[in-house]
Amino acid sequence: MRRHAPCSTRLRARIGRIPGISRSAGCPQARPDSPVVHISRSADGSRPTDQQEWRHAEQQCETHENRRIQMVVVDMPAVELPTDLERWTFDDLLALPESIWRFEIVDGGLLMTPPPSIFHDAIWLRLRDQIRDAIPAGYVAHGPTAVDLDPSYLIPDLVVLRHEAVRPSRNLLVIPETLLVVEVVSPGSVSIDRILKPAKYAEAGIPHFWRVELQPELSLTAYALPDGARTYTEVGTWAAGQTAPIRAPFEVDIEIAELAPDR
Repeated sequence: MRRHAPCSTRLRARIGRIPGISRSAGCPQARPDSPVVHISRSADGSRPTDQQEWRHAEQQCETHENRRIQMVVVDMPAVELPTDLERWTFDDLLALPESIWRFEIVDGGLLMTPPPSIFHDAIWLRLRDQIRDAIPAGYVAHGPTAVDLDPSYLIPDLVVLRHEAVRPSRNLLVIPETLLVVEVVSPGSVSIDRILKPAKYAEAGIPHFWRVELQPELSLTAYALPDGARTYTEVGTWAAGQTAPIRAPFEVDIEIAELAPDR
């Protein structure tokens, strides 16, 4: 029988070593190979309804096994996780109990991040509305959808995928079906959205990646993967008040200010 350990008050749930994430997340003492650890505390079951809630998350460093570890402390409901898995698979994710946490897999290790805010979700919804009519025939824009990057399984905020992938029995995309992935940077996963995920998407061969930033101002940065490359090349960055003249993977002019749900 599978054993589970509750993520209760102050329980430290290690989610694996992710190169570079701790350092870029604001821990100057962290080494590039430092693991990332999320701590859950004082959960009452309520879900934050404003992205400002996550800005109060504490980021601190502590010494553990002679390494610096990035600690992110957030107020979240408890969730039970298996304690006997050496390598996580997508089937293991499907077997997890329903939770407001977002669970993904990076190189066989569990990645556990706070749920996005309503404001965050409104951004990708408005972006989908702007690009919907420009998407080429045979493709469709979908919200958060798992992508198979075995041994990693990540969930972009917005995906442009082949229409035939939309089937009742499908819950996982493969690379040839994936044209574009988009991440809206969340306060609880800044380095993951900026560094880790694009690196994994490029390594897997997804041809286009966009990143939407909320701070210090609303902006969109588009990237493309050159033939034979394993890292993205920046196409351009546009801020509120500007229009992004996207010409690949389809032609569309995106009004950045219109992505803000409070307009």
